[in-house]
Amino acid sequence: MAYESNSANDQFVRTLYRELRDPTNRSFRSRRNIGMIAKLKRAAGAPIEESMEAVSAVYYLMKVAIETMRARGKDIEFNEKYFPVYYFVATNFAKSKKEDIQGNFGDTCRIVRSKLEAKGVGADSFDRKFMSLLKQATGYKQDGSIDFVGLFRRLTAIISLSEANGVGVNWKLLLSDLQKWNWYTKQVQRQWSKSYFGTPRVFDDEEEEEEEEEELDQEFLDSLEPNEE
Repeated sequence: MAYESNSANDQFVRTLYRELRDPTNRSFRSRRNIGMIAKLKRAAGAPIEESMEAVSAVYYLMKVAIETMRARGKDIEFNEKYFPVYYFVATNFAKSKKEDIQGNFGDTCRIVRSKLEAKGVGADSFDRKFMSLLKQATGYKQDGSIDFVGLFRRLTAIISLSEANGVGVNWKLLLSDLQKWNWYTKQVQRQWSKSYFGTPRVFDDEEEEEEEEEELDQEFLDSLEPNEE
């Protein structure tokens, strides 16, 4: 009997830590792992179609997770529909160096905002960036798969900003939340909003004007200063 997806998510993130960060793992400094980490880092923020080497690396990590659980007498299955989410988490995890935090991605963003405010740069524009993220809808491609491209583009920019300001991400929870992003209840968006603002905000699915988005992106690029900690 296969375990539910939450078990697959947990084991996938444990595999990321073991294969990509754990120096006590015998294969950590192997040529294969070093090459895999480099491929995943290069693919962070890039469309899946342009990063087939990273796609192979993510499938390898899934295989390791399955085999690890099978050796313990348990079976897990990965839902292929959410492969883009596993790809996104794996590639951004490989690029990140900060430790996980407790809480959801709204908590990560709240801490980032407080750091920007302390520096006197970009706090107000970050509020708009965060709200724009919450409004980002996921559509469907012609083959019926979920189109995460717009959401991942916004997330990648904020994750880069959080890394630059010394703030970590709860990768296991982010993985689970992204799989629930297009629920009609908008449960995840409301939870992130509550963590960030202290109370859920009302928002819709209308996208920001492209001109405004480009302006905000430039403000964020200007605020990406090396972490002083």
